[in-house]
Amino acid sequence: MATIWLLIHVLLFYLSFPNPTSALGGGGGDVKEGGGGYFPVPATAMHGTLVKRDQRWLVASSAFGEITAVKMSDGKDGFYHLQFITMEPGSLFLPVHLHSDMVFFVDSGNGTLSWTGVEQDYGELRQVNLQAGDVYRLRSGSFFYLQNNLEFDRQKLRINAIFSDSKEELLV
Repeated sequence: MATIWLLIHVLLFYLSFPNPTSALGGGGGDVKEGGGGYFPVPATAMHGTLVKRDQRWLVASSAFGEITAVKMSDGKDGFYHLQFITMEPGSLFLPVHLHSDMVFFVDSGNGTLSWTGVEQDYGELRQVNLQAGDVYRLRSGSFFYLQNNLEFDRQKLRINAIFSDSKEELLV
C-alpha cells in the first residue's frame, strides 16, 4: 500500500512539472530518466526538429501504462513540453492539476475525460467520451483525470499532449 501511495505522489509531482513560470536553461546534456538534470532539446534543423522515441525520458511507468516526455525549443526564447501517455485497458489516470494550458490529441483507443475548469462553471465536473482523432484543450488551473474504457475493443489509450513553457501561451 505504501508503494502505491509513493507512486501516486511521484506521478503527481512529475505531472505538475509543466509550469510557464519555471525558468530552464538551454537544452543539451544527457537524457536522464525521471526528467532530472538537463532536458533533451534537439537542435532545430532546416526542416524542423525530430525527436525519436529513445530520446524521450521516462516520467512514470507501471503495469497500467507509462508516460514519457521531451522538451522542445520553440525556436525563440521558450520551450514546449510534450508528454506521451499510454494507458492499458481499464486503467485510471489519477487527477492532475494543470499549471499551464494543455492541448492533447487522442492517437488511439477510447476512454473518458473528466475535468473541472477555471471558467464560469468552476467546480462543475464535466465529462466527454474520447476516441481516436479527438483534440482537446484544457486551461491552466483545471483538474482532470482519464479512464480507459473496457467496453469497446480493449485497445490501449494513447494520448499526445503539449504544454507551453515559453513566455507566450499556446497559439491554438
